[in-house]
Amino acid sequence: MRHDINQALNLYSDTVTYQPTAGTDHGTLTIALHADRQPTSWDLWNHVTEQFDGDPFTASLMIDLAITRHLQERTESSALITCDAQQIQIHVPLPLDFTRADKRTSGSAHLAPHQQALLPALRSSIRDVVPQEMRAQADTIAAHAAAQIPSQAEVTAAFQRTTVTDAVREFTNDTRHPQLRQEPAESATTATLRDPMKTLRRSFPAHPSTALTPSLEAAQATTSNTGPTAHRQAGHER
Repeated sequence: MRHDINQALNLYSDTVTYQPTAGTDHGTLTIALHADRQPTSWDLWNHVTEQFDGDPFTASLMIDLAITRHLQERTESSALITCDAQQIQIHVPLPLDFTRADKRTSGSAHLAPHQQALLPALRSSIRDVVPQEMRAQADTIAAHAAAQIPSQAEVTAAFQRTTVTDAVREFTNDTRHPQLRQEPAESATTATLRDPMKTLRRSFPAHPSTALTPSLEAAQATTSNTGPTAHRQAGHER
């Protein structure tokens, strides 16, 4: 399934960005790809949320970290899973260090069909966002990045291997115990996932079951007829 061109992830032009490193001629190319939502993602999210005392943001982040671990252990990809396994991020330090980079990534002949399918869009987007002096390397950079991109089948398989126990273990193994309700801890992984988590906080939809339970405000407004309360109970408002 890895070599099925139909398993290519979705890439949009505005999801390839370049962030320069202040005071240097270096930077980081970020490629964000969109994957299909997994049919059982709500079930996993609900069960993990229960383990974290109803904290949906910690649950989502730990699930993504667990899926990432499974993906990286089973593939040669350095991809990070974010946004409930719906976004896959590739980070490429630029300029490329050809003395350390795998020589296989210097060309496109070794790429799987699903990676080859993304090359034209990658080349075009990379040329648009990198500094002028790096544009001559756009083809090489694109091939190097494409080699890290998993297929939809690999992302799905990594998700299917992820259990509630895996997500809890990710949190347990982090001795810093970050206060994820406010901001993920600044680390190599959580800092990378921080911006997607902010997006998640703004856009993650409520589970359909919440529609069956009236909010505390609604219940008090109905019984007292005095309008919404001034004190909102955490967890009922997203």
